[in-house]
Amino acid sequence: MLNMKNKTKKKLGNYLVIKENLENLKGTTNFLSFRIDSLENELKEFKNEFMKFKDQVLKTLDWLVGAFKKFDEEHTILTGQYSKVNEELVNHETRITTFEKKSSYK
Repeated sequence: MLNMKNKTKKKLGNYLVIKENLENLKGTTNFLSFRIDSLENELKEFKNEFMKFKDQVLKTLDWLVGAFKKFDEEHTILTGQYSKVNEELVNHETRITTFEKKSSYK
């Protein structure tokens, strides 16, 4: 009989330890759920901020690409004009040289 009481006390003690461990586990589970929810919210905020940043960068790049394209077009036009002016300069130089030679013979 005494042995039976000791076994019952031992089982009751084990039950209490298990019950305490389950309560600790529930607390840990609640804490982990809270942390996961918190991290999910932070991730959503980061994603939103990143999307805004990406949009701003793309808008800036659109402007920059447009500016470079305009610069390239202006450069192309000026290059064509430079060739034309250079041809006229050579033409004028040839005419002046010819005129000077004719003047020196008179």
